Amino acid sequence: MSILLWAVTVPLAILLIGALFQAIGSAIDRRRYPAPGSLVPIQNSRLHAYAEGQGEPTIILESGIAASSLNWRTVQSELAQFARVISYDRAGFGWSEAAHTPRTIDNLASELEKMLDGLGICGPLILVAHSFGSLIARDYCYRNPNRVVGLLLLDPIDCEHWRTLLPEGREGLALGARLARRGAWLARVGVVRFSLLLLSAGAKTLPKWIARMASGTGGEGVLARVTGEVSKMPRELLPAVRAHWSRPQSFETLAQYLSQLTRCVSEIAYTSLGHLSLTVISAESATESEVREHHKLASLSSKGEHIIAERSGHWIQLDRPDLIVSSLQRFYGVSRNPVVPFL
Repeated sequence: MSILLWAVTVPLAILLIGALFQAIGSAIDRRRYPAPGSLVPIQNSRLHAYAEGQGEPTIILESGIAASSLNWRTVQSELAQFARVISYDRAGFGWSEAAHTPRTIDNLASELEKMLDGLGICGPLILVAHSFGSLIARDYCYRNPNRVVGLLLLDPIDCEHWRTLLPEGREGLALGARLARRGAWLARVGVVRFSLLLLSAGAKTLPKWIARMASGTGGEGVLARVTGEVSKMPRELLPAVRAHWSRPQSFETLAQYLSQLTRCVSEIAYTSLGHLSLTVISAESATESEVREHHKLASLSSKGEHIIAERSGHWIQLDRPDLIVSSLQRFYGVSRNPVVPFL
């Protein structure tokens, strides 16, 4: 066999083996980690919604840019002791099916509306939103003011920062989208699955080397930050998280979000929320710019409150679930009066 033939055959064989490894692993994941909630039809897709508890108002949990319903599980279990609580996976993430429309705020809020309609929920609602999810929650409030009685924003995205990005910042977003698409390709041939299996087994050197080869030192840094946050979740949930991020769909959806991010922040105006009960919680690690943004958001309501979550990083629901629960406990105790603030 010639050297040229070897050069073609060996890489092709490796890719085929990787694709087979991915296909078998995906089939095992579907049997081992079935959706814990229901799949709600919305247009050409289905969204996964997980409900616990009883009572009104219904609490809706809205995740950050690439997170799933799993990052709410600890908080949701606590809230379900005194309220009906629904977490869900936006299209393309978690157990939800792939997205078929651009990831704009208008489409995302519309999908949330259709999902709630499909569940037969029209209000009253309390929206709890983390980071990027705050954009969707705010838009939903503007579109459905008579349905929402409370809004709790956790370390919301700094719209002013993303709206005024310098050219190098826009280039960074574009690079992130390209790397996410590269991640989708690597997932198709089993590289992501193999790396996550190694991480779960305690290996660190090889997964870091793979991340560096795939996306440079920046990719290695992102891997470290994400791994650090995800490790705060209950251990029994981590296998399902790894299964979700072993799929190309998760990376493809993330690329769509990054491509649309500047458009998303420009779609949301700083319009008054009237007398809506509103609490904005900043992480202790938030920058001065982010804290200013959060204070500005709190001022959108005459009943707005802004507090700092001590001992908390960006994922407040993982670092300070007690703060979220206590805030909503106070509100739920006076749920028939929608203008009483959380805190």
